[in-house]
Amino acid sequence: MKKLNEEGTLVIVPNVRLSYLNVFKPRLNTLRKAIEFSATLLIPKTPNAYCLDPLTTLKELREVVESALKAKFKEIPKKFEPCLLDGDVETDNDGEPKHPGYFYISTRSAEEYPPVLIDGKRKPVLEAKDWVSGDWGNVKLSFYGYEFEGKKGVSTSLRAIQFTRKDEPFGTSADPETVAKEFDEVEEDFLA
Repeated sequence: MKKLNEEGTLVIVPNVRLSYLNVFKPRLNTLRKAIEFSATLLIPKTPNAYCLDPLTTLKELREVVESALKAKFKEIPKKFEPCLLDGDVETDNDGEPKHPGYFYISTRSAEEYPPVLIDGKRKPVLEAKDWVSGDWGNVKLSFYGYEFEGKKGVSTSLRAIQFTRKDEPFGTSADPETVAKEFDEVEEDFLA
């Protein structure tokens, strides 16, 4: 992990899988009632072809979280809301693990602060069709401690993404050719 400031709270997190990728156009976050850019960063629990040393990344992320807490509160609170979560422990509305086999960080930036998007050659990425949820990248994040309504915690601001590798997309493909192969042909009698 590359640290970009003295406090160690501005970092580039390497080799994460990108999910809920909403970085090309801001959207309304209905829970926060704010228009924002957002993404979920998936850090594998075990090494794979794209992320060879996830344990080191996780160890370093925990150190960054501690740095952000110390910067805000001078010491680590006994109880705080973490930003780095276990995808096997956190569950969705159906009680299923949110991101099995991964730790994850949900991050966002305000509409007026869009993240910088570049490719592996450090060239700007402008087209949403080029990169999708399921692809891999390196992500620049700013970690900060907060206190809100008596709760203390750590959150992040999404600063930049360097898209690095394509992978199997999450969800349904938007490519008409791919989608067409998922359907059976309809007999002529049924066509209107």
